[in-house]
Amino acid sequence: MNASIKILLLLCVLLLSWMSQSCRRTKEDFLGPRQMVAKEDFQILSYKDFNYNSISGSKALITNKQISFNALDRRYVLEASFNQEVTWTITIDQPKTGAQYVQTGTSSRIDSSVFQWRGQSSNHIFFNATFLFDSIYVKLTFLGTDKINTSALRYRATNGGAAKYKEYYESLGRKMILVDNFDNGSQYDGINEWTDSRLKQEFFDAVDQGVVLENSFDHYIDGAKSFRLKGTDLNKNAYIGGVNTFSLSSLCARTAGLQANLMQEYDASELYVNFYVYGVLNQSMLQVKVYEIDDYSNFRPDNSSFVYDGDAQKYNDAWTSDVLVDWTGWKLVSLRYKDFKRANDPNYGGNGNGLLEPAKVTGLAITLISQEAFPQGEVYIDYVNFTNNGPFIP
Repeated sequence: MNASIKILLLLCVLLLSWMSQSCRRTKEDFLGPRQMVAKEDFQILSYKDFNYNSISGSKALITNKQISFNALDRRYVLEASFNQEVTWTITIDQPKTGAQYVQTGTSSRIDSSVFQWRGQSSNHIFFNATFLFDSIYVKLTFLGTDKINTSALRYRATNGGAAKYKEYYESLGRKMILVDNFDNGSQYDGINEWTDSRLKQEFFDAVDQGVVLENSFDHYIDGAKSFRLKGTDLNKNAYIGGVNTFSLSSLCARTAGLQANLMQEYDASELYVNFYVYGVLNQSMLQVKVYEIDDYSNFRPDNSSFVYDGDAQKYNDAWTSDVLVDWTGWKLVSLRYKDFKRANDPNYGGNGNGLLEPAKVTGLAITLISQEAFPQGEVYIDYVNFTNNGPFIP
C-alpha cells in the first residue's frame, strides 16, 4: 500500500471518529428534569410553613394551622433545608374533595423562590374553602428514601370561588366572568352577584320522556355540586334538553339604554367559553349556544330591560359550537368564540347581522343533543365561565 493511500485511509478514520464524537449525545442530553437520589445519610435539617405575600415578600409563620391567602398576593410557602441536594415532591391533598396539587424539584433547600401555592390544583378538582371541606395535608417526600414530612393545615382562602379567579386574572391583565358553578351562583363582576345570570332556565323535548336536568352531588369541580344532563332522543330530532341563562340577556347590563356587555371584548379570537365536562356515556354530544343582541330597535316597548326572549331571537344572532364527549371523568373544555358557527334557523338566532361580536354577547345555553348512531347521552357540567385573551387557567 503506497503512502498516499495510507494517508487517505488515516484521514477517513479521523473524519469518521470526529463525526462520531460530534453526533454522540452527552449523558445529560438524554435526561429530562435533573434528579438526585437521597444518599444514606440524608437528613431534613429544618421545616416551617408560612403565609407569604408575593408582592411585599413578607412572610408569617402559620398559626392555628390555617393558611390565609388569596390568588393575587397571599400565598402558602414552605421552607425546608436538607444536608444534601435531593429531588423532592410536595403533594397537597384535600381528602373531602379529591383536589390535589403536586410540584417536584431538585435542590438542597425549598423556599419562596422555588415553591409558592396560590390554591390551584393539578387534577381538575378545585380546592374548597368551606369549613366542611377545608382540611388539607401537605406531604414532602424525597427520591430514594422513605423519609417524609406531613403538615395538616386548613385551607381558608380570603376570597374563594369566582373572586379568587377574578383576582388572578386581573393580575394577568385579563378578565373572567363566572356564569355558574351550580353551588352559590355566579360572582358575575366580582362585586355584585347577579343571580339571574346563572344557568337555571331548563328546557327539554317533551317527547323524550325521562330527561334528567338537575343539580347533582355525584360529581363536582368547585363546591359540592355540578349540573347533570341525561336523556334519550326518542323522536330522533337531535334535541334532548338543556339549560340556559335565566334570560337570554342575562350577560348584558340590565339598565334601559345601557346595552353594555361586561366582558367588553371585541375580538372574537380572544373570547373563550370554558366549562368542565364529566363524561358518563361515551359519544355524548353537547351544543353550546351563545346569543347576541344585534338590533335593539326590534324589542317591544314593554321590554325595557331588553330581555332576549323567543320573539327577540328573530332579529338577532346566535352562535353554536358542538362538543363530542368521548371520554369518561372530568375534562376542561375551552371553546374559542371565533370558531363558533352561526345558528341556521332565522327564527332562533339566525337573523342578525351575521357578524361575531363578543361585546354583544348577552346569553348562553348548553344543550344535550344526540347523534344518529348515539341517541343517548349523559354528562355533568361545572364551572361555566367566559375569559378573554386566552382560555381558562385553573
